[in-house]
Amino acid sequence: MIHSSSFSKYIQENVVTIRNDRFVIPIKEEYRNQIKGFIHDISNAGSTLFIEPISIFELNNEINQLKIEEEIEIEKILQNLTSLFYPYIEELKVDFNIIGNLDFIFAKAKYSKSISGITPIINTQKEINLINARHPLIDKDKVVPISVELGKNYSTLLITGPNTGGKTVTLKTVGLLSCMACSGLNIPADEKSSIYVFENIFADIGDDQSIADSLSTFSSHMKNIVEITQKTSSNSLILVDELGSGTDPIPLTDDEIRKMGFEISEINVDYDVNDSIEIIDGPFKDYVGVVQEINKEKHKVKVLISMFGRETPVDLELSQVQKVK
Repeated sequence: MIHSSSFSKYIQENVVTIRNDRFVIPIKEEYRNQIKGFIHDISNAGSTLFIEPISIFELNNEINQLKIEEEIEIEKILQNLTSLFYPYIEELKVDFNIIGNLDFIFAKAKYSKSISGITPIINTQKEINLINARHPLIDKDKVVPISVELGKNYSTLLITGPNTGGKTVTLKTVGLLSCMACSGLNIPADEKSSIYVFENIFADIGDDQSIADSLSTFSSHMKNIVEITQKTSSNSLILVDELGSGTDPIPLTDDEIRKMGFEISEINVDYDVNDSIEIIDGPFKDYVGVVQEINKEKHKVKVLISMFGRETPVDLELSQVQKVK
């Protein structure tokens, strides 16, 4: 039909296409009544109708019938193959696990080769000794090697330097290589590099501020530090990048303190300015003074006490004083 001169003016393009698993011909919309058949689709512009001519209707049915029979035959073959393998299901499970382990081993070997990795010495002295270590995710032709020693003569290492000097990359390199060694992977470093298998590796690196949780950069850092101090042990590696950065040192709000995991206890202030109070805690314990100023938002109270024969103002916490009974 598409090559017939008598039908050429009706056809939009001399192609046969498929719509709804049926062979159709693109017909110009103005000639829709000239071709007897079933409309399966219309172009977005509405200028082309995809029509299945009546003359090929039975052929399309036959093709679809053959497809159904083919799917049924495939299902039978798969069922027969499954029945043949079923008696050996346990052996196949073992083979599957062996193949998975072999694939994992070869993948580690391939990765080790790509990063020029070495097998580090695993020590039991809680020491890290990385020689010309390289960050595994930086191009090995561009990365600057670092050497880090920790745990032998000191257990804390403070890294200082200008911006873009590599301080954060050094922290990440130590952390990643420690994780790699603990996972049984070779590390990109020189021979004789040594690592301890830490019980936990904690890191506070980058900006974890959360708009959803109303956490600023500073408070998110503090939240991480609190969690680290609660979970750490003598067998932990802790990596902290620019502790307390992100904002000016202003007091945390009560909501931020609660999100960091602390509970805020309400202090009952039953005294007022010019009342006599007794100091019950701190270096001025047992002194008696007069309240000059109360700041409940900052939990502070200014008290005038007598020291060496003169009146001296001191700033105290609300919890450090009580009203004289």
